[in-house]
Amino acid sequence: QVALGDALERRGRGAEALSAYDRAVGVDGGSVLARRRLAAALERAGQRAEVLAETLRAEALMSGSGDP
Repeated sequence: QVALGDALERRGRGAEALSAYDRAVGVDGGSVLARRRLAAALERAGQRAEVLAETLRAEALMSGSGDP
């Protein structure tokens, strides 16, 4: 799903890319890459509160705590 989101982003289909990244996180909530891509797509969509939440989740995964 991350690769699909990336391809959609390249084609300027941001809303669809955001959905693909969201599905990727749903499939693998432990994927830092999926969470970072989702956060970036959310930022482009102007969803600032959600950006912060996803960024914190990604950081928590990177630090090994798994919980922001």
